[in-house]
Amino acid sequence: MLGRRPLLASLTLLPLVRWPYAHAHRLNYSHTELHWRVDRQALEVTHALHLDDALVLLATLDDPRAELSVRTQARLLLYAARRFALFVADKNLTLEPVGAQIDGDYLWIYQEVALTQWPQNLQVHCTLLHELFADQQNQVTLRVGETLSTQLFDAQRTVAVMQ
Repeated sequence: MLGRRPLLASLTLLPLVRWPYAHAHRLNYSHTELHWRVDRQALEVTHALHLDDALVLLATLDDPRAELSVRTQARLLLYAARRFALFVADKNLTLEPVGAQIDGDYLWIYQEVALTQWPQNLQVHCTLLHELFADQQNQVTLRVGETLSTQLFDAQRTVAVMQ
């Protein structure tokens, strides 16, 4: 019995312990994947935004309740359409909205564009959340077959060519 008391006392006090990483700053970061689907002749675009960032964004879009309903997910899909664009030879590729969903701590936004062949020198413009966070970083990964290429976008670098 004597051995249990110190254990019980330490378990009782455990919530009072301040873990060194409990208040760590989470990076302002998003990830976008471009996936060339030759079987569908389409380029699929998937954006992953942290829910906390999506809520801050909604508050700035005059949504004081900042609820992630189907309606607000649609607003965030339209936001992504304004802040993410693809160009080939200075021609804007019109990304069609596919949908959005919440999964875990992330909001997933889906877009796609029909392409009969893979374009050379795909130019990516990405400014997701740059107006909110000075340190925002957006990683864009291009998947063509088994080949991956990645670019990092920040406030100083908002355009890149991906091949």
